[in-house]
Amino acid sequence: MYSLTKIKHQASVSLTRQVALLGHQERKTAARRLCNRSRMAAIYVKLDDHRLISSKESVKK
Repeated sequence: MYSLTKIKHQASVSLTRQVALLGHQERKTAARRLCNRSRMAAIYVKLDDHRLISSKESVKK
């Protein structure tokens, strides 16, 4: 399984490459898309942290 940071990095790299090929107007939408994507990745990371915490707590019990 991929680590989330690797997925996030690959997503931003591929989008950055696409952005380089686009014009200014499309660049804005691509930047917005990148923000949304990294926000989603941040949400996934939070979910994973929560899962880790809850599994640690169940181990303590």
